Amino acid sequence: MPDKKDKKTSSPLLCTLDGFKAYIQLFIGLFVLYLILSPFVSLNGSSGVLAMAGSPYDGDILVRFLMALLLLVLIIIALIMTFRRRMTADNLIFLVIIAGLICRFCYMLYTPFYIRGHDVGTMYDYGHLAYIYRLFSGGGLPATNAGQFYHPPLAHLAGSIAAKIYASITGEKNLDTIFESAKLIPCFASCALLLVVNHLFDTLHFSSRAKLVALIILAFAPTFIILSASINNDMLMIFFFVCAFLYTIRWYNDPTYKNILLLALFIGCAMSTKFSGALVAFFTAGIFLLVLIRKIREKQGLKLLGQFAAFTALCFPLGLWYPIRNLKLFGQALGYVAPIGTNSALYVGDKSFAARFLSFSLPDMLKNVYCHPFDDFRIWEYTVKCALFGEFTFSARHDVFAAVMIITSFVLIILSLGSMVWFLFCDREKNRTAVLSLAALWLLMMLSFVYFNIKYPFGCTMDFRYIVPTVITGAAFLGLLSDSLSGSKAGKVLFACLIALAVFFCVSTACFYIV
Repeated sequence: MPDKKDKKTSSPLLCTLDGFKAYIQLFIGLFVLYLILSPFVSLNGSSGVLAMAGSPYDGDILVRFLMALLLLVLIIIALIMTFRRRMTADNLIFLVIIAGLICRFCYMLYTPFYIRGHDVGTMYDYGHLAYIYRLFSGGGLPATNAGQFYHPPLAHLAGSIAAKIYASITGEKNLDTIFESAKLIPCFASCALLLVVNHLFDTLHFSSRAKLVALIILAFAPTFIILSASINNDMLMIFFFVCAFLYTIRWYNDPTYKNILLLALFIGCAMSTKFSGALVAFFTAGIFLLVLIRKIREKQGLKLLGQFAAFTALCFPLGLWYPIRNLKLFGQALGYVAPIGTNSALYVGDKSFAARFLSFSLPDMLKNVYCHPFDDFRIWEYTVKCALFGEFTFSARHDVFAAVMIITSFVLIILSLGSMVWFLFCDREKNRTAVLSLAALWLLMMLSFVYFNIKYPFGCTMDFRYIVPTVITGAAFLGLLSDSLSGSKAGKVLFACLIALAVFFCVSTACFYIV
């Protein structure tokens, strides 16, 4: 969330994205646009028929045309501002963020909630849709932990409230139409995340160039586009997770009650959305320990005890109330994951560790550009593709753009990992707070991901949605790299190549989700 201390410029355009009010305005704006445009959108299928991941779905052609038109208008505006010498880094950042909002909203608009979702189910089973429907219809919290009902309810409650408001305003009676509006919650979370990471980069003291490069990649990162239409709890949890990471850094820089209470709120909300949101608390605990040691050395350690008590009083009840409820009612262990039998077609535990974790083939990825959770077992190939296309298959006309996305994404990943290693061990002058905190978050996510896949060896466990924050760390290191590629002619050439690569990635992504 915003903080005046993060503001580095007084750009009128960027100021419109600053402040808590901006998030309220963003949600209202998305809701109003949805009310206006959704009646004109044709959505095929029904929630009563479970959509198969292997069935391509292209979406309403008018919405895709609108998406292309709006992005073209932004390009024209950027060119006009450049020719008139009014283009600044902040203005370009603003336009990039707007482009990201357009991609997310339009994709959400033309994609039904029962298409490319995870464990959505129907209104009458134990999937995420049934969870939302239960809360929408006044059924209260689940009386079982079957299916997806074991999850905390915050995302489902938010979706049911959005659906209630939509139904009240429009008078709509068709349940499928009503629950389409629940997509506004993940769409808002995905859009708002762009504002949060903008503040995060300011908090980490990124230069305008570094922030611009990182935001260009994040604005068009496909995983955020796909999750913007998924009514499960992933996108909202990721939003709270990144907010918690942001406020951990802010508290480290300025250990005040305001920052630690907001930090407690965001961790608690992340855990009340999906229990795996607690993972960010490991990073926060490390920061708490570092600051405590620092304060003890300054003989001010006692001043933090009150803050830690306040943090505990807010975070623990908010984050643990539902897991404790389920523990008492159903004997559900903390950190419980719905079991999948080894006889499932998703089971990959019969493959060797080397085959799963140590094999990688770019040609194989280009030959089979989409994920197949019932067949794939090479985790890193799967993860790269899943970050771009989810677990889903698209029509053949997307294949060329998909291949470009895979190649450019692969190169960007290699560059970001190389940059992280370089800044950690070679260039120790570079923004150590940013480098160490981003690297720690990346390492935390990847270790938990590998452990998760060892403990639960299934195709669905390889899904990139479990490590989405690594997109942010990767983009951030590419931004830091761009700062280092300046001064010499070679550096300028390499910077131009990096920008060209990022542009190819963004253009191919936009085309992929438009055609």
